[in-house]
Amino acid sequence: MWRLCRGNEAIWGGPRGSATPQIATPSFVGLAMTIAPNFGNGTLARVPHSHVEMNWVAVLLCCMLLAGCGQETPSVPAIIVTTPTTVAQPTEAPPSATPTPPSPSATPQATPTTTPPNSGSTSLPVEVIRGSAASPTLALTFDCGAGAGPLPSILQTLRANSAKVTFFVTGAFAEKFPDMVRQIAADGHEVSNHSYSHPNLTELSNAAIVEELTRAERILAPLIGRSSKPWMRMPFGARNPKVLEVVYQAGYSSIYWSIDSGDWQADATAGSVLNRAGNARNGDIVVEHCGAPQSAEALPAILNNLKARGLRVVTISELLGQGPTATAQDGSDLLAPVDKDRALAATYEPTDLVTITGVPTTRSGMRLRKEALNALTALWEEAKSKRLQLSVLSAYRSYQDQVAVYGELVTQMGEAEAGRVSARPGHSEHQLGTTVDFTSPGAGNDLVEAFSKTPEGAWLEENAHRYGYVMSYPQGKEAVTGYAYEPWHFRYVGTEAAAAVRRSGVTLHEYVLSR
Repeated sequence: MWRLCRGNEAIWGGPRGSATPQIATPSFVGLAMTIAPNFGNGTLARVPHSHVEMNWVAVLLCCMLLAGCGQETPSVPAIIVTTPTTVAQPTEAPPSATPTPPSPSATPQATPTTTPPNSGSTSLPVEVIRGSAASPTLALTFDCGAGAGPLPSILQTLRANSAKVTFFVTGAFAEKFPDMVRQIAADGHEVSNHSYSHPNLTELSNAAIVEELTRAERILAPLIGRSSKPWMRMPFGARNPKVLEVVYQAGYSSIYWSIDSGDWQADATAGSVLNRAGNARNGDIVVEHCGAPQSAEALPAILNNLKARGLRVVTISELLGQGPTATAQDGSDLLAPVDKDRALAATYEPTDLVTITGVPTTRSGMRLRKEALNALTALWEEAKSKRLQLSVLSAYRSYQDQVAVYGELVTQMGEAEAGRVSARPGHSEHQLGTTVDFTSPGAGNDLVEAFSKTPEGAWLEENAHRYGYVMSYPQGKEAVTGYAYEPWHFRYVGTEAAAAVRRSGVTLHEYVLSR
């Protein structure tokens, strides 16, 4: 079923002369569904005919799948991810086979599933193929696993164009070229994990896969001054359900690509790379290589082309809503700054979340950190004694919950307006587990500015600080906080800090940044 092919191993770091199928996946899968988790829409991911020959049974299955497909691309902008539901049994790769990067036209194959395993433990998508089509941004990415000759030229071009990208770096590359890796980080680019030795992960045991990631992390972290998490790229793009599961449980999200520059191919030229990468569109993730002189030569024209078409090159983190230069904040700190420029890691989830009980909520199962819930309960008891009818409409939201919330608002009102009334994933105070959106019957049990005119809203504004809660986005402070007035949105910071904010007359945003 495999057609074996060879590529330019000197660029992408694979062994020379090896037979190289694209990807080891279950042999019955010719076409598979990728999931846009916000809305449940699917897009078909085709395996390129240049790499896979399907027999008549596979062709028949493909036709059946196509007949049941409603559309080729999602009707709403969403981060396209894949998420395995179980620990799948691995499908063995062909003997002595090492995968090579897919052809430029390939949209990668994906597991047709919807819910991550042990979903309470992490907020990461299992795999990302592209970002939102709603924003004129795209991610250029460079895999560093072999030579570094063209890398200084690549960095100089990026510097000259004030462009920030994501580099996926192997541990072995970082050991050989530590100063280059330091320079990548110093230039403000994102550095993520590409394994230690660039093996075919589908041929390794679970423990060996984890060791590849861990060994690379031990080398990369001291060089770049932070963890290489949460993003990683599979060597050769090779993965199967088992590999995705193991990588996911190790705390990484797999970043695939929607456009292959083809710079690894033996006949690649600067022109061919420009033709592919230069035609990227909103949300695309483009893969290039640090060792490809063709990419270095084409890069100035690629950046000019994209800029002329109104597209902005960003890192993977910014493409997926974490911000261009955000350093992951310590969410356990009650006064952690979380705003337009400062984000929580996609993996962050408070360890002491408890289900809200004893306080009315608009739906069951809402959670808060224990300390925040204790204060909320006392606040509600006093409000109740004054015949006020407060209830909680929203509390803790995971990173992935915020992907859905923000994505839906972008669809409804566009990105600019959505950014005024909602936070990008990773930038929401709700992910802290200490933030509550209140409502009342007088506000229609909804989140509306009219809540401030209700007895409940007025009482909260005057008394919430006594229980450690502060209104995060007060009226007339949008220029300071970056968000429109939200009289319902209160964050727990402790009674001492809440009293200090009230005395100072500054916003919570200003207070936490002044510490």
